[in-house]
Amino acid sequence: MSCVGKRRLVASQSCLTGTIVRSPVRLIVTVGAANYRAFAARERYESFTVQPKEHKLVASSGLHDAVNEGLEQEWSPEQISARLTRTILMTRR
Repeated sequence: MSCVGKRRLVASQSCLTGTIVRSPVRLIVTVGAANYRAFAARERYESFTVQPKEHKLVASSGLHDAVNEGLEQEWSPEQISARLTRTILMTRR
């Protein structure tokens, strides 16, 4: 029985065994599976994920105090933001 054929659905066992043994894909899968470690893969995955940033109001007490001061005066968030922007631009000059 010949292993060569364009549309052959049935092949001898020796033909299939030889194909499987010679297949480079099988070698890659076998080597990859032998070296695969779930813990290492999980650590690698977590190193690529985006870590949450600290909130600006938590990181900067000055900004936190300025926002709270605006809220106590019943300013809108837009007014607080404009005031902070203006204050920051004035201090940079």
